[in-house]
Order: sequence, then C-alpha cells, then structure tokens
Amino acid sequence: MKLYEINEQIEALLNKEVIDIETGEVLDDNGFEELKSLEAERDLKLENIGLFIKNLDADVLAIKEEEKKLAERRKVKENKVKSVKQFLSDYLQIENLKKFETAKIKLSFRKSESVNVTVAAEKLPSEYYKEKTEYTADKVEIKKALKAGVEIVGAELVESNNLQIK
Repeated sequence: MKLYEINEQIEALLNKEVIDIETGEVLDDNGFEELKSLEAERDLKLENIGLFIKNLDADVLAIKEEEKKLAERRKVKENKVKSVKQFLSDYLQIENLKKFETAKIKLSFRKSESVNVTVAAEKLPSEYYKEKTEYTADKVEIKKALKAGVEIVGAELVESNNLQIK
C-alpha cells in the first residue's frame, strides 16, 4: 500500500470517530486495532524511505570518490603521454626525421603557432586582456595583433612543431 493510501485510511478511521479526541477513549476496538496497524505500516514506510535516501547518499559519495580516483589516474596517464610524446618528438627532431611510417603507425609534424605571454595579464594593453574574477590574457586578440605586426610588450608568437600520431 502506498503512503498516501495509508494516510487516507488513517484519516477515514479518525473521521469515523474510532477514538474520542477529547477524552482519548476508544470507541471502536476493531477500528482502533486497524488504526494502530496502519500507523505502524506508515511508520515502517517512512523509515524505509529514510533508509533508501541514506543508501542513495552513500552511493553518491562512493561515486564521487571513484570519480576523484579516476581523475587522478587520468591525470597520471595524460602526463605519461605528454612525457613520452615529448621524448619521441625530441628524438625524431635530433635524428632529423620529419616523417616515420609503418603499416601500423604514421608519425609526422604539424606546424602551429601559439602566444606566449611573459607578463601578468593586467600589464598588457587593456585591449588584450579580459577581466573576469581576475585578469586573463586574451590570446586570440593578441595573436591577431602580433600577426598583423603590432608589437606587444610581454607577448610573443611562438612557432612549434607538434608531433602527430595516426
């Protein structure tokens, strides 16, 4: 039986005047027993719902902990990828190998440009930083300006070769 159905039956029994509300006298023994039974059933349902919520909270906490552990493992793997990729890139450049290809893998370099900001963002001209909770360099605008020949103190365009693994 659902909780609202139990409440409706309890209310119906109280409306039948099973108990005299003023004196507390039992007017209908069968009705009183049914009322006690319904109240016990209601209390059990409320307890079970509370326990269900506690179990869900415990599941949420366990999932959060697992997410933390997975994020840590992911970060370790990302750092490992970065390190090994840098090692391979350095080796290929030292050996002056622009491309390497087998049936299973293809290694090559792709040129890219990025902005290197060497000063605090607020020291840049105002059109080249964004103000949120703190100053942040607007690297997109800085890159456009640098490519257009504008000289910005504290910012430079850096060209790099990124290793592509396919």
